Amino acid sequence: MILAELLQEASDKTNLIAATHSSELISYLNPDEVVAMDTNIDGLAFATWADSLDLRAWLEDYHLGELWNMGRIGARHEAVG
Repeated sequence: MILAELLQEASDKTNLIAATHSSELISYLNPDEVVAMDTNIDGLAFATWADSLDLRAWLEDYHLGELWNMGRIGARHEAVG
């Protein structure tokens, strides 16, 4: 929680990118602060902002980090197509 608060405070003053695999850290962030990076079958990278997904109903029962672990945000599932 402390690290998330420090990142949020720092992002008010400068552009900030932090990479993590920590679902616990993500649980303390807001959907508009989380971008999941994936690759498609051709190996091309793409980004998905968590707030671009319809997570409202999910967030009533789960933390953002749990949704990430479940593959609802991306970056945790095998790309298809």
